[in-house]
Amino acid sequence: MSVFHRKRIAENGKVRSSGKWTIGFTDNLGIARRLPGFTDKSASLELERGIKRLVSARASGLALNREAIRFIEMIPEAAKNKLTDWGILDVRRSAAGKPLEDLIESWKKNMEARQLSAGHRSESVARVRRVFQGCRFRRVTDIDPSVENWLADRRRDDNISARTSNSHLASVKAFCSYLVKSGFISSNPLTGISKTNEAADPRLERRPFSADELSALLAATEKAEMRFGMTGRARALLYALAAESGLRWSELRGLVKRDFDFAENSVSIRASISKNASNAMLPLLPETARRLADSLRDFKPDSPAFPGMWRGHGAKMLHADMDEAGIPVFDEFGRKADFHSLRGTTATLLSEANVPLPTVQQIMRHSTPTLTAKHYIRLSVVDKARALEKLPDFRLGKPESESMKATGTDGEFFDTKFDTNGSDKGLFSAINGYGKSTSKPNKMDEHETNKPLEIKGLDVWSGRRESNPRGRLGKPELYH
Repeated sequence: MSVFHRKRIAENGKVRSSGKWTIGFTDNLGIARRLPGFTDKSASLELERGIKRLVSARASGLALNREAIRFIEMIPEAAKNKLTDWGILDVRRSAAGKPLEDLIESWKKNMEARQLSAGHRSESVARVRRVFQGCRFRRVTDIDPSVENWLADRRRDDNISARTSNSHLASVKAFCSYLVKSGFISSNPLTGISKTNEAADPRLERRPFSADELSALLAATEKAEMRFGMTGRARALLYALAAESGLRWSELRGLVKRDFDFAENSVSIRASISKNASNAMLPLLPETARRLADSLRDFKPDSPAFPGMWRGHGAKMLHADMDEAGIPVFDEFGRKADFHSLRGTTATLLSEANVPLPTVQQIMRHSTPTLTAKHYIRLSVVDKARALEKLPDFRLGKPESESMKATGTDGEFFDTKFDTNGSDKGLFSAINGYGKSTSKPNKMDEHETNKPLEIKGLDVWSGRRESNPRGRLGKPELYH
């Protein structure tokens, strides 16, 4: 390699040197190349050294390190195009100097090609742009772990929640993973950043609807006036389907008539409207299928199953109907019921009916049963107490006859009043009955004698959010 001034003979016969330095080198194929440099010799020498590293990496097939990628960013566009044409610079590597906005648009198209939902695409892109603008990242080589500090500042100064912080981090990491897979960068610069503990920063606590609440909601909604372009009957059917199937708001919004198979009592969720971009099929209860078939009888195959002006107003619409039914939005523990609570109700009611967790996971379409149990199944204190009643009686000094019962030698030890094996027979009777409550009386209150544990307080919804955020709620009292 060499750096020199190209010379030419002027019209007057004098020899003149060009203003810029020229870099002469041999590429990885052994071909002699010449590339214009800068007017400054030291800058041209730096360019020569960088080109030498690129040629060496191309010849050996080694991945470019961060320093080499940063060098590519600094190369003038004309020189970059020349190196790309000669095969010294991979066309994907030449994008390292592109503005991040251009690569974000490429990522957006990639997500669209993977059939990720429109809502997921728009939210992910908005989060990435917000982080990059806050960190003042302009190009790929600017991205570094300072993202972690910026998010920490936002949690402290702007009071954003840990969950919001984690969602932004996840989106930026996903963008960087796309850059790695596409060959724009060699490694994800944010790999070492961990999520913030969401349990230590609870904000919104959701609660499921009880069977009685759901029954009252459906009965009141069916008789209510038109809201958001939907009749009361249509809204009641929407809520019933949401609580029965666990479908998300966006999925319900995207359903059309042809997605339903009333002969098989099932509904298909297309990948284009599903959160995980996968096709799925869920069963429908016969009564729900009958009501849907009647409601959609005159609809065209591609007509929305639930038309109206409720896009972006699902919570407002539900809260208006809850007010009609006399159901409070917040309970005494500060937990909120919103449209997504209908999905949580599905998992909770199935769990209370002793449906195996793997089955609940499949209905909810979660990747792991842990996700289902952690974030969606909300057992009340009463339900947990019933489970504790299944334990053998190991108290000291109990009568011999009672001890024999505990081992099963003298009759049953467990009182059948806590048997929940049959509770699934009418799991969604509140839905299909529209106002007919099938909930059983609390039999723990019917039998005060020989009750080993009595609990004050209502449901405690543990899981994604703490049931007692920042200690502002009283704890349920446990006493014998």
